[in-house]
Amino acid sequence: MTFESAPSYSERDNQDLEKQLPVDAKCAFPGDLCPTIPTLSNRYDGQIKAPDFLPSLTIPGGFFTSVSANTPVTLDGGLWTRFVHPEGSPYWYHTVWRILVGADLMQPDIKAEVEHWSYRVGALIKDKGIELPSSSEIVLELDPASKTCKYYVACREERTIGWLTECKSDDFYLPVRSEAHLKLQLEHQFWKHAEYFPMHAPPPPRSEEELLSELAFSIGDLMTSRGSTSSSTPAENLTLYNLLNSQRKDASTRTWLVARIWLQIVLARSLNYYGEYHARLDRSTSLTGSESANPLWISLISRILFLAQPERYRQKICDIWVDRIVYQRDWKAFMEQTVMDWQGVATKTLYIAIINVIFMIVPAKQAFHQWANFASIVLAISGLCASHFNIQRYCDTPMEDVTEVADYLSCKESTRIGMYPLAIKFGLPQALFLWSIVAFFGSLLCFMIVTLV
Repeated sequence: MTFESAPSYSERDNQDLEKQLPVDAKCAFPGDLCPTIPTLSNRYDGQIKAPDFLPSLTIPGGFFTSVSANTPVTLDGGLWTRFVHPEGSPYWYHTVWRILVGADLMQPDIKAEVEHWSYRVGALIKDKGIELPSSSEIVLELDPASKTCKYYVACREERTIGWLTECKSDDFYLPVRSEAHLKLQLEHQFWKHAEYFPMHAPPPPRSEEELLSELAFSIGDLMTSRGSTSSSTPAENLTLYNLLNSQRKDASTRTWLVARIWLQIVLARSLNYYGEYHARLDRSTSLTGSESANPLWISLISRILFLAQPERYRQKICDIWVDRIVYQRDWKAFMEQTVMDWQGVATKTLYIAIINVIFMIVPAKQAFHQWANFASIVLAISGLCASHFNIQRYCDTPMEDVTEVADYLSCKESTRIGMYPLAIKFGLPQALFLWSIVAFFGSLLCFMIVTLV
């Protein structure tokens, strides 16, 4: 696939956009141009219902049609070209205006509305005296319900997005701590844009070489440092590195692949304040100073009632939930070890219950020890049930996606007692097992005393 650079808005040879649009398109669609960002797009939200099956269609002789990418669909003499995203959804690109839309331009009313908003954008650019870079492109997202049109401008050369009017970061719910942090946030939005519209242009200049270098660095960093802030594992990074090297440079899906990988890298950079003096160099370092609540009273209850078992789980959870950031590899390793702990507890509690049942049969002068045996059995069975419940809960919802893990930890964290609710849940099987051991030795002691007396 060959990509050609579209002319900039300042290179249109004084084309009069107003004359190219239908007259009724200039007034039939009231509303405003509303700035937006790619992550606020409704791309995956407002899915259009598939039409009903047709009774029949006539298929003429010969080759009826082709879905090959070599036969693009165009409108207005090739000004509008339709591309199909690797995921399957089509979008349109205007080669002169450099406008991208996900709407169906084959419908005349939608096409007229898009042309109306295209005119509005051109008029705004002219009024503001803005000269957009030659690598810039404008995305329009129609909102028929509110009679408005959301938009943003993406620049492939600079790997950022912008707007034609002044905006604030909180307009788009972007949490920023500095201008450098804002630039990373906007670069993340650009790569999200490139992921959504990847088929009409190659990856930005130098982005592929930088990506390979970054992946190589991440592999080395992860293999030589336990505190690496890389979001992937060495094996995952190596797979991506080899995939990029093996794919043809002119592959139609290469821009999408490059964008997907850069998205993860830039997100990690944003979370760790890459390029700033307060950058996070170790994933266990807190930069906000905010720690999970740890009141003394709940700590005492945990140590006395649960024999300090929740304490170690709480510490491990807090270590992988620093500044409310979690890495999938850390969570996966933690949960694998925790499940092994639960499985071990389930086996040991079963053995303790069997031993107690056998010990209860042993005749004695008094039956005091049998009450302790009974308590030990109840505690052991409770530990067995708690272990199986936790294991089943994890198997039913393993939370393979890091977003699910973050949502889960955020939901489980209490403002008053921090991570103790989750830590107690994880440590309860082990605590019940230890208490069953205590009760068993208590029954053994009672039996010995009664026997000797």
